[in-house]
Amino acid sequence: MISSKTLRILSIFSATFLLFSLINISRAQMVIENSLTPEQLVTQVLVGTGVSVSNVTFQGELPQRGSYTGGDDTNIGIDEGLILSSGNIFDIPDDCEGIVSSNQNAASTDPDLVTISGNNIRDASVLEFDFIPQSDTLTFSYVFGSEEYNTFVCSSYNDVFGFFVSGPGINGPFTNSAENIAIIPESLPPLPVAINSINNGTVGSSGTLGNCISLAYSDLYIDNCAGGLGGTTIEYNGFTVVLTATLVVVPCQTYHIKLAIGDAGDGAYDSGVFLEANSFSATGISINTEFTASATSYASFIEGCNDATIYFELFEAVDHDYVVDFTLLGTATNGVDHSLIPDSLVIPMGETIDSIVIQAFQDNTIEPTETVIIAMDYESSCSTAEDTLRFQILDNTVLFSGLEPLYCGDLPADTLFGYPHDGVFSGPGMIDSLFYPSLADQGLNEIFFTKYFVDTTGSAPDTVCLNSLTLQTNVSYAASALAGSNDTICQGDPYDFAFATILADTSFCDSILWIGGIGSFNDPRLLHPIYTNDISEVGDVPLSLIAYGVPPCGNDTSTMILTVDSIPTGVFTYTPVDTCCVDELVDFN
Repeated sequence: MISSKTLRILSIFSATFLLFSLINISRAQMVIENSLTPEQLVTQVLVGTGVSVSNVTFQGELPQRGSYTGGDDTNIGIDEGLILSSGNIFDIPDDCEGIVSSNQNAASTDPDLVTISGNNIRDASVLEFDFIPQSDTLTFSYVFGSEEYNTFVCSSYNDVFGFFVSGPGINGPFTNSAENIAIIPESLPPLPVAINSINNGTVGSSGTLGNCISLAYSDLYIDNCAGGLGGTTIEYNGFTVVLTATLVVVPCQTYHIKLAIGDAGDGAYDSGVFLEANSFSATGISINTEFTASATSYASFIEGCNDATIYFELFEAVDHDYVVDFTLLGTATNGVDHSLIPDSLVIPMGETIDSIVIQAFQDNTIEPTETVIIAMDYESSCSTAEDTLRFQILDNTVLFSGLEPLYCGDLPADTLFGYPHDGVFSGPGMIDSLFYPSLADQGLNEIFFTKYFVDTTGSAPDTVCLNSLTLQTNVSYAASALAGSNDTICQGDPYDFAFATILADTSFCDSILWIGGIGSFNDPRLLHPIYTNDISEVGDVPLSLIAYGVPPCGNDTSTMILTVDSIPTGVFTYTPVDTCCVDELVDFN
């Protein structure tokens, strides 16, 4: 016999198949990956500080567990972490109004999920491990989501999940006296997080009021398909806001936790729980680092550029001074490569927070990347080996050479040399590391060599800091001279260069001088002087214009020819040669 729930699945499959044929559904940017082993999922993804883990096991099929990144590009509220699902985790990044995720996995069950549900459990996904907390408080963050929202709110077939912890001081109703810590915050009596307890405040069409645990926590619920528009990034119809699981434990004792989720009653409709990366911790004190000019994930100091404030915050105030002792490791020298880090920090009685500030010094010395490692020992800590902060100090020395103080514009390109190798040259006349005087500006030029420090750990690359060295050079263009057109004068006449057919001209010169001939210039430093030739000058007289270049450019000389024509002299004879009579003819030749 086909249940009403199964019939609804078939109808939705038909409708959504047609919908997918007509439109292109936008996919989320969440990236799902399940190549990690269960142990790697716990140790490399889930666990943060103050906890050591062992004996990791998993029950279920491979597609039911994995890790994810890119949650900030969705509305799930947690950027990256671990996923457990009663279905296929690869279905999760999708439109909430797309094809319903309703996978049938192995018919595995779990007794504690049966206890919560009161129904048979199918498709169970169960991750278990032992852990030793270093402080008295265990915390981690999570989101629960399901395809069963909102239709099956207050149904007796709701999917279930739980975080079951057993160990010293715990006496709960589940296997090995475990306690479920997937509890609605501050609920009295404590209510488990479930579809029937966190919802939109309305009984679903397939539910009844008698099956409700509560309809009072809609503020903890996100209706992913509200208004019929549909969430475009997550498959589940609804999910909780980010919740925090908390448990008081005995420091340095061994505990066991079981993270479990499964389908209740039948295998239809999938649910999943997202656990935030590195949130499973028990430090008793939260330690957060805020860098200036960069994201916390950059985790690097840049000499003379950025600093970091490290905040140490207790979960709650204590009735005595709380001391955090520091042991410095790494290659950096305390007080020399960075500001002095004290031996300890004290959070005064009744207070919850204190901080230290670290700044890396600019020493302008070429050196390799150094490390700052702060090992911390504090109250209720079982060891110091796992509680460490690690930072890098990046060298911020910038040098470059090869640029001369003076250039003539007609010189070939000069190769400049910069440190570090990934620095960038810029300025007039620069192409890569070559300086071309011919492309630079006349006069003063500023050439820059810049090292950019780029943070690539965020959603988009961002320049954290830059260090730039500036050198100056002067570029003079090569001098040029044009003496003008050739010309002709009569012997003894002055020549005015201002009336030449082609006028004399110069460019990019410091001064000029006319030379040549045995005559005289009224002022040889004028561009268009007057030249008076000597009475003895006849024929072609070369006159040269010298343009003196601005150092380091040389001089340029141009010559014109002034042709001096001689004055004609009359020569004649006459007959008779000495005397003649009145009325006698005289012949002149």
